Amino acid sequence: MQGHLDIPLSDLGLEQAKKLAKRLKASEFNYIYSSDLARAYTTAITSFPNSKIITDKRLRERCYGDFEGKLRSEYSPEELKIYNAYKQDPFKNRLTGGENSYQLFERINNWLLDLPKADKIIVFTHGGVIRSLIREANGKKAEILAIENTSISYFSYEDGKLELQSYNDISHF
Repeated sequence: MQGHLDIPLSDLGLEQAKKLAKRLKASEFNYIYSSDLARAYTTAITSFPNSKIITDKRLRERCYGDFEGKLRSEYSPEELKIYNAYKQDPFKNRLTGGENSYQLFERINNWLLDLPKADKIIVFTHGGVIRSLIREANGKKAEILAIENTSISYFSYEDGKLELQSYNDISHF
């Protein structure tokens, strides 16, 4: 689990970021935001090397606490029990030292409330954040499972209302 661990992009991640950059080459945005974690920020810089990128910790992936940096095969029996409870209900349960789904959305919602009124904003963030936004836009229905790295999801956000336009677009691959 990565969570808040600040790890660099892999070679595959860099290749995906370059493909995304090609796709976004002619795009213009009023504001460019990124998680402060290297894997998101590197993707943002690859796409917009000469632009001002605003980093924000609130755009980080979900915090997995004591489980970050561990493989499932490394969990102790007690950790496995905590992990299984978390997977069954990530809204009620959380990993030791981590966030549950409500806490994650509260963090993201605080960021949304601080957004300037602008025509177009692009955000470089993480799958957990995107799934949380999709869940909110869909009226708190079940979370979307698959969000590919460097995929594009479109939202509109007006008067405090978040609407999902599309998600997980990887046509640049």
